[in-house]
Amino acid sequence: MPAPKNNEYWKIAKENGKIGRNKVYTPEELTDKINEWIEITQNSVWEKEDFIKSGPAAGEKVYLKTATPFLIQDLCLFLGVNRNYFTQLSESIKDKKDNDSKDFSCIISHVEQLITNQKLQGATIGAYNPMIIARIEGLKEKQDITSNDDSISLSVNVLNKDISKDLEKE
Repeated sequence: MPAPKNNEYWKIAKENGKIGRNKVYTPEELTDKINEWIEITQNSVWEKEDFIKSGPAAGEKVYLKTATPFLIQDLCLFLGVNRNYFTQLSESIKDKKDNDSKDFSCIISHVEQLITNQKLQGATIGAYNPMIIARIEGLKEKQDITSNDDSISLSVNVLNKDISKDLEKE
């Protein structure tokens, strides 16, 4: 799906200075920027091309408005940081007990939960493609319907003696 017409994504890089160098935020600045991104993203609507499925107008093209999913990659672009920013920040404050570290930890946990929750809710109600969201989130459905988690053994009876001898050599 293309970016919305007349978007101004290029301004993100311009506003944040050089691309590739992480910006340094205080907990308050980070919270303000995340809240700004949330508001912008919530007010950003995509138009999805679809077709009327039945009735006299069946087959006619229509454009449906759909919400923009929260994506960590989008947030990172908005903040002017790379994708590893939150991981690296989390690692750097892991065992620290100062107030800033505690604040950063809460902010990171909250924004990660918010992003995941918004995508899963959108997929659940059909606003987003559930298969794509499941892949992004690393969700898998695994069912073992044959072996009850035991190993499966396989034996093959080969009736042709020549083939049987060839297989035994290998």
